[in-house]
Amino acid sequence: MKQAYRRWVCGLLACILVLLAVCGAVVYVVDPCLYYRVPDKWQPVLFNERYQMAGLAKNVEADTVLVGTSMAANYRSSWIQETFGTSAVRLTIPDGYYSEFDQVMNVLFRTQEPQRVIFGLDLNILVRDESGLTGAMPDYLYNANPLDDIQYLLNKDTLYYSAYTLLSNHWGEGDTIDEGFTWDRNEWWNHISALENYDRPEIAAEELPADAYRDDVAANLAVAERWVTEHPDTEFDFFLPPYSILFWDKVIREGRTEAVFAAIRQAGQTLLQYDNVKFYGYLMDPEIVTNLDNYCDYIHHSGGVCREILAMLQREEGRLTEENLEETLANWREFVVHYDYDQFWDERFAWSSFPLKTGRPRVWIHAVSVGETNAAKPLLEAVLERWPECDVLLTHMTPTGREAGAKLVALAPDRIHQCYLPYDAPYAVEKFFRQTQPTIGIIMETEVWPNLMSEAKRCGVPMVLANARESEKSRAQAEKFLDVMRFPASVSFSSLRQLHGHPRAERGGQGAS
Repeated sequence: MKQAYRRWVCGLLACILVLLAVCGAVVYVVDPCLYYRVPDKWQPVLFNERYQMAGLAKNVEADTVLVGTSMAANYRSSWIQETFGTSAVRLTIPDGYYSEFDQVMNVLFRTQEPQRVIFGLDLNILVRDESGLTGAMPDYLYNANPLDDIQYLLNKDTLYYSAYTLLSNHWGEGDTIDEGFTWDRNEWWNHISALENYDRPEIAAEELPADAYRDDVAANLAVAERWVTEHPDTEFDFFLPPYSILFWDKVIREGRTEAVFAAIRQAGQTLLQYDNVKFYGYLMDPEIVTNLDNYCDYIHHSGGVCREILAMLQREEGRLTEENLEETLANWREFVVHYDYDQFWDERFAWSSFPLKTGRPRVWIHAVSVGETNAAKPLLEAVLERWPECDVLLTHMTPTGREAGAKLVALAPDRIHQCYLPYDAPYAVEKFFRQTQPTIGIIMETEVWPNLMSEAKRCGVPMVLANARESEKSRAQAEKFLDVMRFPASVSFSSLRQLHGHPRAERGGQGAS
């Protein structure tokens, strides 16, 4: 009896050992966390940054490494490689803490010595302490103890992810290292989304002291300083990513202005002490931050902005030094403190009135920002000269575009009227057309919005695209809205040439309401 029992126990143990060996072998071969290698027989499935950054740091050889939070997630390694002419990898942890970045950097420098590290100095992360850290980082993937491999190989989660990786490849749903963890492909980057995802706070009763973040900033910077001092042969480029202007509305209303600027100053003064550090400030690039079409919420910008930042880094534009730091901060502070934030809640939402119809035919020209406004100047001058009996309505989406447009208004202030174009909500565009009553609309380049086009069609306002370019990709995207856009966007420049003969011009634009 005892012998039979012993055989049964030994058999059970043998089965368990065989099962564990099979599970460990599956995890080792599939390697879902890229712990041992980047697979070449199938595409990886990039499912969790905190589990997979160790593998990417260890197994993707790169001379240039970009590190950051979700603010850096939409950079592509291929863009970095294209910009700097070096091999590259992107290592991001959404909402990451400096202790977590430290773990990633330890793995990186333990296995390779990159020439350049580009670190996104995310302000929201810089000014906070570690109290919110959840312990989600699997330490066994980041330490140097080979015995901890057992935790990786014999783990129900990694076994599940192994199966998930194989099935995803079977379904053709694997990722590339270049596109993995990016999310700008599925986001709707526009001013409406940015504002909808911004909860405007009440105005604080008191201002936060300037030194409110000093200790937390010092603790976080101490981590970065250790990277810099321990690796003097690596160039570290720290940059402040461009939050939208809504972020500064939030900062000011919460009474954090002086504290945030003190944190930026502290970061600059600390990092600029080191010879292998360059410090860049893209936090307040007006062309980027005031154009809410670059954002999906009040801080996260599109991949297009990522490419702009890489180009500026390559040219060393926006570099902050010990000599220009204070002047730059003073200019930034002046800009955000005196910015007209309420503009996003007046004409943009049609809460205020638009320039009313004067009784004269009105040519409406929409130029979203500075470049489009400058391109519209010859057209505007031609309209003024060709049709002296007509007024011009000039609309924009960005403050810098409106500022550039103000110079055009000065050409004929009695005939040119200016305002923001409202956001593409049905009630807002209906009010815009009802009050302005344009005879014809001319959109510079491709700022085409479905509700705007639909309302133009309903009001009988022909629409023209001027100076527009169309790629195959943008055409495919536009075809999704073909029924809405076909009529208004297909009107040619002949509409403008026939302005005098247009029935709405003869009756002063009446009937638009």
